Amino acid sequence: MSPDPPRSRSPVSKSEEHLGATSSDQQSRSLNQTKSQIETGSETILDLLWDGGQAAVLLKPAGIPTQAPKNFDSLERRARNQFASRSQYFACPHRLDRPVQGVILVAFQKRTARLLSSQFETRKVEKEYLAWTAGKVPSEPTLWVDYLEKVPNQARVIITDETKLGAKLAKTEVQALHYSEQLDCTLLRLKPVTGRMHQLRAQAAHRGYPILGDTTYEQNHEFGGMTRESDSIQNHRVGETQTTARLSLMKSLGMPALTPPLSSSRDATMVDAIEAPDWIALRAQTLRFFDPRSAKRIEVSADQRWIESPQMVS
Repeated sequence: MSPDPPRSRSPVSKSEEHLGATSSDQQSRSLNQTKSQIETGSETILDLLWDGGQAAVLLKPAGIPTQAPKNFDSLERRARNQFASRSQYFACPHRLDRPVQGVILVAFQKRTARLLSSQFETRKVEKEYLAWTAGKVPSEPTLWVDYLEKVPNQARVIITDETKLGAKLAKTEVQALHYSEQLDCTLLRLKPVTGRMHQLRAQAAHRGYPILGDTTYEQNHEFGGMTRESDSIQNHRVGETQTTARLSLMKSLGMPALTPPLSSSRDATMVDAIEAPDWIALRAQTLRFFDPRSAKRIEVSADQRWIESPQMVS
């Protein structure tokens, strides 16, 4: 059976080419669900945001890993099926965490993969993310500088001292785009200068602004559960009305619900969240890189829904 044709989006012309666009039980349930999708052939077609022939930029859905064992759903598996007529070779020069949505570069030739990987290694690739975080982040642009340490035998990092053996420098440029009093959360633009594991997630949570839905780094596993820089005495907890409002915002961004637990309540408003897929309110929004064929500077972005949605919650 021939693969479904890739679905593409129309380019937006600019001077630089600019294209638009847990617990073990929970993990087992998610893996079983994605395995079932594979067996029934119900995998969703990936959005193609830029097509360079030997390389492409795709929109990775939240809730699936970049790569996974062959019996389970992943971006790699979907892309191999979707572009099987183009090439039998496939590689991802970089990755996005399973719960993160956004733009991702892929290669269909080994030489192209090497060239793109070299761009990442020499920091020629620029990445920008959008994130909804709990609390009010100061409006002045700033640079977050920390040292990260991998937690042994766990898929997480902690902020540590620069003198600690194995500590890795992490830098992120931060700009607050919008604050919603109704939701008590801030939309951030994050530009990582370095590329450390869980860098954005750990740095935001460390400052008391955890990314919505990110229970890996939220103290007490609640939105705003951590003490903020601006409120060093009293912890902030989100009420039921605010939680429901945040659910509505996330649905407007294309996310079906937030990862549990959302709060201590288990009333009817939480039903959708309990069955939610694995995702957080973090999106890889923009990639800037050089086309391996022409050496032309390329800029590719996901659609503007995350930036436009704050008008609905002001």
